[in-house]
Amino acid sequence: MELTRQRGRWTLIGLLSAATFINYLDRGTLAVALPVISRDLRLGPAQQGIALSAFFWTYAAMQIPMGRLVDRYDIKRVYGVAFVLWSLAAAATGVVNGLTGLLACRVLLGIGESVYLPGGMKVVSLHFRGEESAWPAGVFDLGAKIGLAIGTAVDVWLLVKFGWRSLFFRTGLLGLLWVLPWIWLYPADPGARPPRAPMNWRALAVNRTLVGISIGFFCWDFFWYFVVSWLPTYLYDVRHVSLPRIGLLGALPFLIFGASEGLGGWGAGALVRAGASLSLVTKGAIAIGFALGLLIVPAALAESSTASIGFLLAASLSGIACGNMLAIPRIRAPENQVALWTGVQNCVGNIGGVLAPAITGFVVARTGSYVPAFLTVSVVLLIGIVAYTVLVPTLAPDATATSAAAQRRP
Repeated sequence: MELTRQRGRWTLIGLLSAATFINYLDRGTLAVALPVISRDLRLGPAQQGIALSAFFWTYAAMQIPMGRLVDRYDIKRVYGVAFVLWSLAAAATGVVNGLTGLLACRVLLGIGESVYLPGGMKVVSLHFRGEESAWPAGVFDLGAKIGLAIGTAVDVWLLVKFGWRSLFFRTGLLGLLWVLPWIWLYPADPGARPPRAPMNWRALAVNRTLVGISIGFFCWDFFWYFVVSWLPTYLYDVRHVSLPRIGLLGALPFLIFGASEGLGGWGAGALVRAGASLSLVTKGAIAIGFALGLLIVPAALAESSTASIGFLLAASLSGIACGNMLAIPRIRAPENQVALWTGVQNCVGNIGGVLAPAITGFVVARTGSYVPAFLTVSVVLLIGIVAYTVLVPTLAPDATATSAAAQRRP
């Protein structure tokens, strides 16, 4: 019975990882196709930055409402409906004829994809204990990096062979196939949820742990979406990497992100099982990950394109922080607020997703250089280290959540 349950819960994590793969494939396609789209639609650097940031307007704004929906209603239905919405929005991008239509599709994409982290961490909270959650969180989020890595290569090939409109049609509509195994394999709603208590928003807003992880996640997302949004264009414009080579060089950082995320989640779990402090392991992995991200500074300053790309690949080892960051709401939040905490964290974090692409676009347009943008990101990473190591207090599982979870699990 226990072996069957173990296999079943990891099947769900596999489904979430596949959904995350599709999620990032769809959101990352614009960054890959932007050099061609901007030429066809006559978009300057500032307009490109706005287009890249538009997704995050609704993605960030929907995190808290989506967290409440996921905590209160059947995750199977909520995730399925949101998935269909984002797939159709991605496909519709192929018919746009100007900036307005492009912004509309990205806004709808953000609404649908807002389920990704609150929904994923809710599934983790329902099937894994707090001290073991960094590993499944890292595994399901691994799909993000694989999606960007493989997606970059696939997108470049489709872009060169069929054009950017066909690229969006194919990636958006094919993703809908994921809904079938989700409906078939995810267990039916048992109907047993914690009672709906009134939400104390004031206490939530001043919770030191939640404030600290939200600031830290903002700093991470500023760095992450800078890389996601501008790496292909940076390689193309500054390092003079051809589009076919971007299919490889643009994919490698995300493969490294993914491998290091999996290693960081697994390693944290192994250390905690061996008796190490949960707080020290979790916060330490996050701080080391952020420090590795600072290697983008020598990447920007290097004269050699080869050296620059080498530093960018080394900075991608920062992925060891990801699973551990995602695990903190599972460790600290009450059981009926895990998705909400994740939503709050991701809402604040994705303000960085809104700002980083747009700020980078305006800085590049004004200065004609990427170096100031890279330096800005490095300062944000330093603030993130302080947030997680100093502002976030010692981590220990929430007693209420631990007790409730223990009673629910067989």
